[in-house]
Amino acid sequence: MLNIKDAEGNSAMHYAARSDKPSGLKNCGADINIRNLENSTPLHAASALGHKESVIKLLELGADPNQQDKLGRTPLHRAPTRKQRTLSS
Repeated sequence: MLNIKDAEGNSAMHYAARSDKPSGLKNCGADINIRNLENSTPLHAASALGHKESVIKLLELGADPNQQDKLGRTPLHRAPTRKQRTLSS
């Protein structure tokens, strides 16, 4: 049930990563490397939003940092740069 996807292919783990709450889902059997329609994993989502704690937790739980999305970007490529963080503050 935790690996069910919405119309965009996002799972509960994608939403948990975006809200900075991924740890509990892994304990319930959610796929840590599940992909959406853009081929993005929960780690891509957390990285893109700059959720450092979520990224760390996902990596501790075994998320693969080398997986690429549809455009060939890894989670590191999706992380905001310092300049982007300054502009969004």
